Amino acid sequence: MSLPFFLALRYLKGRNKFFFNFWSAFSVLGIFFGVFSILVASSFMDGLKQVMMDELLQKRAHIIIKSSDGKFGEDAIKTLEETSEIASFSPVIYTQGLLKFGQKSQGVLVCGIDLQQQKEILPFLKGVSARDLSDQQLVLSKTLARDLDVLEQDLVNLYSTQNTQKTAFGRVPVAARLKVASSYLADGQILADNLVYVSLASAKKIAGQTANSQLELHLQNAYDVKKVVKTLRQNLGEKYKITGWNEEDKAIYDSLKIEAIALNFVLFLIIILAIFNMSGNFLRLANEKSGEIGVLKSMGIRQNQIMKIFIYCGLCIAGLGAGSGVVIAYAFVFFQAKYRWLTVPVQGLGFDYLPVKIFYSSGFYIFALVLLVSLIFSYYPCRRLQSIDPIKVIKE
Repeated sequence: MSLPFFLALRYLKGRNKFFFNFWSAFSVLGIFFGVFSILVASSFMDGLKQVMMDELLQKRAHIIIKSSDGKFGEDAIKTLEETSEIASFSPVIYTQGLLKFGQKSQGVLVCGIDLQQQKEILPFLKGVSARDLSDQQLVLSKTLARDLDVLEQDLVNLYSTQNTQKTAFGRVPVAARLKVASSYLADGQILADNLVYVSLASAKKIAGQTANSQLELHLQNAYDVKKVVKTLRQNLGEKYKITGWNEEDKAIYDSLKIEAIALNFVLFLIIILAIFNMSGNFLRLANEKSGEIGVLKSMGIRQNQIMKIFIYCGLCIAGLGAGSGVVIAYAFVFFQAKYRWLTVPVQGLGFDYLPVKIFYSSGFYIFALVLLVSLIFSYYPCRRLQSIDPIKVIKE
């Protein structure tokens, strides 16, 4: 064991044979709680983001392709079929409408779909059978059915708000009388309560020339969206507008990332405060040990060796605090992920536990960062040691 390291351990040692004195132990605890808080909070934020994104991606298309002329050629369809990352795709027509039953009415977004293909893209439609979506039927959410007091087999009027037809009384909205065939559960689904599904033929009739035809794609892995979008843009050309979920939901995705960064920054300030406390403790220690340091200098101990004493002190405190924080934080997160013993009694979230996602590399980076910051903050006390005059100390 080198002399600087031996003296560093001696200076850190408390009086009653404890490994650390009170102030050093206080610094270790500060760094421990800072590192523990950062890793646990970031794991919870990453887990929450993962759960929310997975929930969102189960209820929407991963990629949307729109054509400048509303048509998709055989070459485009063949390209999609040959792209291995695409699990399924389906044509969709969107238009705005007004749904009326009795004295009640509600503005709705009309979605014309091929039900068999769309079930592969929107899993919550799997409870709807093919006979529930003929050309004279529609499917709506349970929330919308409750608002309009509509039951299955009731006849409702659907008016287009974008397409009109010429009659003897002037131009009137295109209308269709459809039977309510089924309803789906849309609780917790974003922007789905006012969505009604009809067949492609019904949507074309209601929308007319204003039909907004597009293709919706479902990927094998939704997080490959950037790569797939780039490939499709190269293969399909400028005629088609291709948009991934990461672009349409960019505000949601970015807000989650910003919240995580802000939280981690605030928690990292805890570590900075603990290291400030450590630096102040070193200044106090340097003043208390000035006599011993003067004697060491008179015995021929070099200045860089004396500086190493306080550097080792800082590394011991930071290493023990950060190391224990990383180990205990990951143990805590691991058991939460396995046993889900921390619950969230909140309705409508889709889960009743605190979700976590573990990135073991984060622990390594935080541990290294804490050691680096401790070295920086240990430098100033070391500079103060250069002003100690051994001859003056010995005379005193």
